[in-house]
Amino acid sequence: QTTYTVKEQDGQKFTVMSNAKDVQEILSNITSNKHLEIVDKSGNVIENTTKVGTGAKVVEKRTKEVAYTIVVKGDADGDAKIDFIKDIIRFNNYRLNLIKLDTASILAGDVTEDGKIDFIKDIIRINNYRLGIINSL
Repeated sequence: QTTYTVKEQDGQKFTVMSNAKDVQEILSNITSNKHLEIVDKSGNVIENTTKVGTGAKVVEKRTKEVAYTIVVKGDADGDAKIDFIKDIIRFNNYRLNLIKLDTASILAGDVTEDGKIDFIKDIIRINNYRLGIINSL
């Protein structure tokens, strides 16, 4: 079961999800009087049955005003999957100050929601989820 949490950080609203869902499911869980759609990082509309990754945005159809930025726990690169090189290594490189991540990716790596990406608490937990050792983030 997916949990949704709304966070505000750096003047933006984020919808944090425990795992990737498709466009239709995400939009059905947002209460709004606006006509919404989800776009990828390049601004292209994502189809209803496509899984949505970190960094995608829920926007108002007509004005393209951003309502929320999507965050999928464990997904650093926005492909809606958790893998070793693209996500786990990226989070560790960020933790070691070797690379920078945007706010959405940092929130995706901070699965314990303590304000930072830790090796044991966050990165190992993400990897254990990826390997099926634990069932949820």
